[in-house]
This record gives sequence, C-alpha cells and structure tokens, in this order.
Amino acid sequence: ATDGALDPCVGEDLIRLGYDARYSMTMEPDAEHHLGAVHGRPTWRNDVERHGTTLVTQRAVHLDFGAFGKGYCADLIGAILDGHAGDETVRQSATGPGSHAPYIIDAGGDLLIRTGSLLNRPHSPGVRHDTGDTVTIALEDPANPGTEAIGIASIVDGAFCASAPSRRHWGEEAGRQLHHLLNAVDGRPVRDVAASWVYAPSAAGRPYPTALADGLATACFVTAPDELARAFDFECAAVHADRTAIMSRHFPGNFFTV
Repeated sequence: ATDGALDPCVGEDLIRLGYDARYSMTMEPDAEHHLGAVHGRPTWRNDVERHGTTLVTQRAVHLDFGAFGKGYCADLIGAILDGHAGDETVRQSATGPGSHAPYIIDAGGDLLIRTGSLLNRPHSPGVRHDTGDTVTIALEDPANPGTEAIGIASIVDGAFCASAPSRRHWGEEAGRQLHHLLNAVDGRPVRDVAASWVYAPSAAGRPYPTALADGLATACFVTAPDELARAFDFECAAVHADRTAIMSRHFPGNFFTV
C-alpha cells in the first residue's frame, strides 16, 4: 500500500543514521551514499521470502518492526486479558468488544481499549476515564510534547495509535535534523508530517487491530491517507510541519487549534 516506503528492511538505514542497538545517535560518515532502496539497500519485497513463520534471505538484512511492534504487543496482551493465549487466537479473540472485563492497554501511546466501568482503575498519562463508556484521549502537540494538547479523541472500543518524531530526534548539534520515521525508498527522515493519529474500530474478524492502527499511523508519514484507505478501513488525523491539519470524515475527535 505504501509502494515500498514502509519497509522492515529500513533497520539498516536507522543504524547508519545512529538509531542503532546502542542508541549512539551518531550518523555514519558515508551514510548518505548508502541510505534507502535507491542505493541498493535490501528490501522486503525483493530480498525476504516468507514461509510461514520462517524468513529466508539471500544477503544480510537489518529488520526493524517498530512501525507496528508496540501495537502487536498490545494485541497479544489483550488476548491474554480476554482469557486466550497464543498468536493464532488473537485473530479471533482480540478483534471486537464483547463480555470481557474492560481494560486499556497503553503501549507507549498505542492504545487497545475495551470500555465498561473504568472508574477507580489506574490512569494512563493523557487519558481521561469518563463516567460512561467513552475514553477521552489528548492529542499531543508535536511542537510541545508532554505539555500541550491540540485536540481530543473519544474512543469507545478499538485501537488508537499515534506517531510523531517529537520525542525521538537527534543530530541538531551537528546541523542535522534526524529522527526515526524514515521513507524507506530514500532512507531519509520524513519532513512534511509532524504527527499522525489512527483509529481502528473493533470489528469481528479484524486481525490485530492495534498492530494495524500502529502501522497505519507510521504509514501516514510516507503515504497519503486516501491511498492507504483503498486497502484498509480506518480513521485518521494528521498535522503537517507547516501546522496545517487533516482529519478523515469519521475520525472520533477534533482539533482545538493547530
């Protein structure tokens, strides 16, 4: 759906830019000559074969699943809380509201929400538990992370995920503006999108709703939401670097100001 702009093989680019296993935050001297598929970096489409849960490659690859990893983890935990275990049961058990006990799983801002009587439960930062079946979530201002909200979303059931580079960036002292949200085609940080939010409603038969919402929140940085909507059912909002904003017709929230 992103035509290669979102690719697990982007791990190699992240390492070259300094977002490595040691978080060195030091860009390799010749990185610009190797970044992205345009410079011959392996791609998921051409260099990785999938056989069930086995991946086969013909040359070294560095895989990064940060685009949807936290959401996937939330789905697995949700299946456990719903009284199920095992990856396969997630496809059937963690895909819609039912008679399960209510909960909110917060995986670093990626949320899987089952509503009900949420009073007297531990609160997550930026999340207000209403007296009814709605959970109100602050939309963080990417220009003022941790201090300002530019809108709210109100969720009953489903997955709600956000993506932004405002909390993970480096290189400013060297005159660079680097962050971890890359276009895998050229391997460079995306410049024109500042933040995105995606809501994937609970629905029977929807596999891994939080992984889906998490991945789409990342994909909105490299692909127009209208293009993604041809393949996926979701609602979204985004703020661009110039402080203009977009919001899908049925996004469950609104902006105060941008």
